[in-house]
Amino acid sequence: NPFCPENILVDAEQMKQDDYKRYKHIYLRIAKETTEIQVFYEVWDVKALNPNEIETDTRHHNYKGQIKEFAGVAFGNSQTPTSALMAFEYDGDLYISRSASGVEELEGMANIVRQIDKKLVYCQPEQPATRRNINKLLTKDGIKLIDADKSKDVVLDSIKFLHGSNGKIYIHPDCQNVIDDFNNYFWEVDKHTNEILDIPVDKHNQSFHE
Repeated sequence: NPFCPENILVDAEQMKQDDYKRYKHIYLRIAKETTEIQVFYEVWDVKALNPNEIETDTRHHNYKGQIKEFAGVAFGNSQTPTSALMAFEYDGDLYISRSASGVEELEGMANIVRQIDKKLVYCQPEQPATRRNINKLLTKDGIKLIDADKSKDVVLDSIKFLHGSNGKIYIHPDCQNVIDDFNNYFWEVDKHTNEILDIPVDKHNQSFHE
């Protein structure tokens, strides 16, 4: 709405940072609903926290341990976006702090990796040609791509990891592409019995392949 008063825009942005679910309901008019067919049902929330905001002095009363940072990229194609993100583990939880995505050619893919601002980035080993070509573009920026460990059951292994390895998953409100994936990634449902199957629908899952 181009005529929306400035004070409402400020309030909306503040609510987006503080309570994303309430912001989505009030300002985006999205109905409140949770569903068990969501792959990450009740596992995640939206929260603004960046690594540089965390107390690292062991003598400080707010110190809760060190953080472990990492970054990953899943290369796309003409139909699937390339998706890259930065994340960190802290105090038993997983935080996704930055992300970028888009359907791009090689130079565009390299720019997506550059946006997350990390010098060591894990990537999919099953696309070695893409990785080699993009690595050439990123070398001058001091960015190195390395193969992530991948099993034949990579999708289910990623889901199990995200469900079981951390107390909670928090996504920064600026990472809208990751939020959309978490909201719209579903289990398949048996058409005859309505039973929820342990088979994820192959859509909205690019953020989980990194």
